Amino acid sequence: MIIQEPECSTDPDTLRFSCDDGSGFIASLFVSAIAAGLFFVVAQIIGAGIIRGTLGVTEGRPFQFGEVLKTEKIGPVIITSLIIGAGTFVGILLCYLPGIVFAFVTQWSLYFVIDKGLAPVEAIKASIDLVKKNLTDTLIWYIVGGLVAGVGAIACGVGLLVTIPIALLGGAYTYKKLTGQQVAA
Repeated sequence: MIIQEPECSTDPDTLRFSCDDGSGFIASLFVSAIAAGLFFVVAQIIGAGIIRGTLGVTEGRPFQFGEVLKTEKIGPVIITSLIIGAGTFVGILLCYLPGIVFAFVTQWSLYFVIDKGLAPVEAIKASIDLVKKNLTDTLIWYIVGGLVAGVGAIACGVGLLVTIPIALLGGAYTYKKLTGQQVAA
């Protein structure tokens, strides 16, 4: 498929700007949407694997890369991620702040899917309930985790190799503490 850009020109006599009908804009938009959707799904699957690995570390097991690639609970992970993605998208369309709030209150949803085996809607409800019950602690972690990750970005992104794992482990630790679970020493 060849995507043809529209040709535009200005008539020097009338100073009118015009473009012919370019073919391919809708097609390229469609292909981009599919690619973004696939990237989102793959990122969520990898993210769920990282959550699985970091929860294992909080239980005293060593982090194993094989945990990241496991496909158990892949259906609920994808469905939960799609619901959160759609809710955040709609919230962003509604003056941005509702999207941020929705993303904030659903931040523990995949933890509930992976750790407790909850169904997508129940995991989202559990995350919202956890945030409501622990708003101050959750907000503090959200800010601290963001700052830790941000510090790594300052050094041309190289520091992210250190700060992102710290933030991920901190998230798993915070989840375990907020849900009243034991954390390995």
